[in-house]
Amino acid sequence: MRTLSFITVLLFCANLVAHAQKGKVTTAESLLLQRKFEKAKEVIDEAIKHENCINYAKAHIVRGKIYQGIFEQDSILREQFPDLLDVAWDEYQSAIKLDDKNRLEKELR
Repeated sequence: MRTLSFITVLLFCANLVAHAQKGKVTTAESLLLQRKFEKAKEVIDEAIKHENCINYAKAHIVRGKIYQGIFEQDSILREQFPDLLDVAWDEYQSAIKLDDKNRLEKELR
């Protein structure tokens, strides 16, 4: 019985961590809409490294949008990160590969 309880608690904690990382994607997207590019970049770069977000197409779309937004609207960060468009392109391509059911097709247009 104790083993079952322990496994249940362990699975619950793992589930919370997975949702926390996807929550960071939402936070990054919100920061992008507020034009807080530097903070959005920090949050999405941290989230995308986590194993739960590596195969999460939405995370790649948000990262692409943030990098593209920095290139288009923040000249200071654009100088610091010269490969912004390359990263954005790669992220969009990753999102296309991961979105096998075309759920995010509208966002990719």
